[in-house]
This record gives sequence, structure tokens and C-alpha cells, in this order.
Amino acid sequence: GLPVQLAVATSKATIFGVACSRLMVDITQRHPVYPKQTMIDFDIALLLEPLTLAGGVFGVLLTKICTETMIVSLLVITLGATALKTFKKGMEQWNKEKDMPMPTSTSH
Repeated sequence: GLPVQLAVATSKATIFGVACSRLMVDITQRHPVYPKQTMIDFDIALLLEPLTLAGGVFGVLLTKICTETMIVSLLVITLGATALKTFKKGMEQWNKEKDMPMPTSTSH
């Protein structure tokens, strides 16, 4: 496989490419409920982007300081915690939807 630093860089490049293509698609879209609003909430983007950039800088510094084993361990811990949180949220949503009555279809 790839060395960890190269794998992380390749992953970031891939994510950047997907984000750019998604932006090109979504930039022209309108909100389905509020047609005067764009699909992208630029106020939220302005709020989150500095944190994203700071995280990127912090990550670059960590990859320079840490060994490959430490980087892989941090990635496993981070991804594991994120997966667990997502799973719990998904189960919570599933339980909520499970208790909702099913809509009845009317055939004409």
C-alpha cells in the first residue's frame, strides 16, 4: 500500500475533487421549499471554512511530528468515534421512523 502521508494526501485530493464537482452542481440549484434561497447556505460555509482550514493546518503539523503508527492510530480513533456517533444517530432516527404510522396509498 501507500505510505500513510501519501495516502492522506491522495484522500484529501480526492475529497477536494468531489467537493468541487458537487459545488458546480449545487451552485445553480435552489432550495426546494424556499425558491429564493440557494441550495448552499453561504453563511454556514463562511462560519465553517476557517475551522476546516485550521484543522487542515493542524493535521499537516501532526503528520510532520508523528510516526506512521501514531497517525494510523489517530485516524482509527477518529473514524471509529465518528462511525459510532453516526450509528447511534442512525438508530435514533430509525427508531423514530419505525414508530411513525405508514402513509396509506390511495389508488385511483
